Amino acid sequence: MAAPTHHLAQLNIARLPAPLDSPQVADFVAALDPINALADGAAGFVWRLQTPEGAQRRFGCGTTIASSST
Repeated sequence: MAAPTHHLAQLNIARLPAPLDSPQVADFVAALDPINALADGAAGFVWRLQTPEGAQRRFGCGTTIASSST
């Protein structure tokens, strides 16, 4: 089989019910690092959006986030 010539990029945009530092989304936030570590170690993983604050980019009031991977 020939080596792939393209990568598939994925962009997720989500509107959370509360800001990332809210107790309401604490379980979601606590799962981010373990889930991202699984993705980083997955076969075929190439790249993931990274910012100084973390893997998710916040927009506006902090309840809209985006993450990306290839």
